[in-house]
Amino acid sequence: MAFSSKRRTGVVRSLALASVALIALASPRPALANPSIWMQCDGIAKPESAAASAARYTGALLLSSVVIGVFLLPEENPTGRPAASGPEGVRACTEALADPVLEPFWERKVSILYARARHKLDANDPAGALADLAASRAVAAGKTSDVLFARSLGVSTQMFEATLLAKEGKLAEARRLAAQAAEGRPWSPIVQARALSYALGEASPSADSQRIGERLARLDSSQASVVAVYLDMTDDAAAAAAAWDGALAAGAETVTFEAVMGVKEPPARPTKLDPYNLSQAALAYARAGQFEKAQALLDGPTLKPLIPDPGPPPPETADNGPAAGQSRQQLQDAAAGRRREALLRQLEDRARSLFPLTQAILAEGRGDTAAAVSYVQRSFADMPDKMAAAELVRRLATKPETTAQVPAFMVEAIAKKARQPETEQFKNIDAKAVLEDLPPLQSLARGERYRRADGVRVVAELREEPLPNRPLGRQLTYSGGADKFAGDEMLYLRAAELAKERGKSGFIVLRQNSRFIFRTGNPSYPIIPIPAEIQVDFVDVDAPPPELAGARARFIRADDVIAALKPIYIDLPAELDAARRKRR
Repeated sequence: MAFSSKRRTGVVRSLALASVALIALASPRPALANPSIWMQCDGIAKPESAAASAARYTGALLLSSVVIGVFLLPEENPTGRPAASGPEGVRACTEALADPVLEPFWERKVSILYARARHKLDANDPAGALADLAASRAVAAGKTSDVLFARSLGVSTQMFEATLLAKEGKLAEARRLAAQAAEGRPWSPIVQARALSYALGEASPSADSQRIGERLARLDSSQASVVAVYLDMTDDAAAAAAAWDGALAAGAETVTFEAVMGVKEPPARPTKLDPYNLSQAALAYARAGQFEKAQALLDGPTLKPLIPDPGPPPPETADNGPAAGQSRQQLQDAAAGRRREALLRQLEDRARSLFPLTQAILAEGRGDTAAAVSYVQRSFADMPDKMAAAELVRRLATKPETTAQVPAFMVEAIAKKARQPETEQFKNIDAKAVLEDLPPLQSLARGERYRRADGVRVVAELREEPLPNRPLGRQLTYSGGADKFAGDEMLYLRAAELAKERGKSGFIVLRQNSRFIFRTGNPSYPIIPIPAEIQVDFVDVDAPPPELAGARARFIRADDVIAALKPIYIDLPAELDAARRKRR
C-alpha cells in the first residue's frame, strides 16, 4: 500500500511516538528523589482522571495504545510497592485520603486504606489496621468492582482482616472472611491453602473448610496430605481416613519425598515415598478403625525397615573438598544428594515417633488392652500431640479393667496436649509474613494473559512437553510476566483447553512444583517470579481409566475452568483491545 507524503509523515510521527511509548513503558525509571504521598502510601501514582485511573487499575494501557500511552504516563514510575513504611507511610496515606482528587476513585481509596492498614501494622497498631480494613469494606459496600480488582486486592483485604481478627481470637469472623476470599479466587491453590489455615483448631470440619480442602487437593496434588493432616486434628476420624485415601490414590504423588520437601528428583530416578506422611496415614487408618489399611502401610517396603528402630545413621564422612577431576555439575549433584539424604533421615525419625502410638491403637482395637495401657504408662510424657492419642487414652479410661491404670489427670493432660484452645493457635501468627503471600493488584499490563487478543498463543511464555509413560499427559510451564497467582490459573486454563482438544471432559493434576518469589533491591523490579509448572493427565471424568479410578475426587472438569477463567485471561483482553480501537 502506498502512502502520500503527508500520510507518510504522519506514519513516521506515529512510529516515533510508538518507540517513545514502548521505551517508556518497558524500561524501568528510577523512583523520584522525593516521592509523592501517593507513591509513599501504596506505590501507585496520583490519579489524574477517570480514564487514567481506569487504565491503571485494569491494565488497559496496552503497548499497542502507543499515542495514548505517551500522554497517560504518570510523572512517577508506579512500582506497586510503597516508598515509605510505618509512621511515614501512615502519614502519607492519611494525606492522600484527604485529597479531594481521590473522591471519584473508590477502588483507589480501598487501595490506600489497605496500604495504610499495612503501615499501621508496621507501626505496631493492629487495632488501627483493623479500623482501616473495616473502612475499606464500607467504601466498597454496594459497589460493582472491576473483576481484576475484586479477585486481587479485594481477596487480599479479606485475608488481611481475617489474619488480624484471628490474632485477636475472633475466629468465627476470621473464618467467614477467609472463606469469602477463597470463593473470590477459587482456582488459586495459594489462596485456598491460606484460607484453610484459618480452620485449624476446629473440633469438627465446617462445610466451608471441607469445601476449601477438597478444592485445594484437586488444584495442587502436593497439598492433599496437608488437607488430611488438618482433618487428623479434628474429631472426624472417618473424614481424615477418607482424605488419606485420596492422598494415596492411584496417580497421586502427594506423599512423595520430593513433593513434601520441595526437592525435585532427576526424571530417571525412581520416586521415593515419604515415610512420615505414610506413618501419619497409618495412624489415621488405625484411629478410624481401618486396621487392615494401617497394618498394610506398617508392613510396606517403606515403613517396615524402620520398625524397630535400626539405630543411629552412619557417621558423616569428612568433606575434604572437591576430588580431582570432578566437574561443577558433579559437585552440585553430590551436595544435593547429601541434603536429600539428611532430609530423608529427618522424615524417618519423625515417622518412628508415630509407630508406637499406631501399634498401641491397633493392639487396643484387637482386644489387647494390656499392651495399650503399657504403652500409655511408658510413654505418657512423650506421646505425640495427636487426637488419636487423646482418643486412645479416653477409651482406656472408660474400660472397667483399665480405669485404675489410666487416671483422669492423664486423660486431661493428653487431651490438652492434642488440642490447644482454638485462640491459642493464632496468637503468634506472623501477620507480616501472611501479607507477603497475598495477591497483588492484578493488571493485564504485566502480561497476565497467556494469549494475545487475536488468539495466538504466546509460546515463549507457556511451554508444553509430553510426560513419559503417559501418552496424553503434559507438563505445562508458564514463565511470563504475571505474578504466581495468575501464573497458576493460566496453567489450569491451558490444561482445560488441552483436555477439550483431546476429546476429554477433564484432567487431573499429578504434580505441581512449588514456586518461590525472590525480591530484589531494585524498586522498579520488586519481585522475580520462578516459572509455574504442573503435570496433568487428561481423563473422562465420568469414566476414568482403571489406574486413575481411585483419584476421582481430584478430577477437574474442563468446562468449569474455562467458564471461570476464560473471561479473565482471554476474553477480557479482547474487550480491552476493542475499547482501545474505538477510542482511536
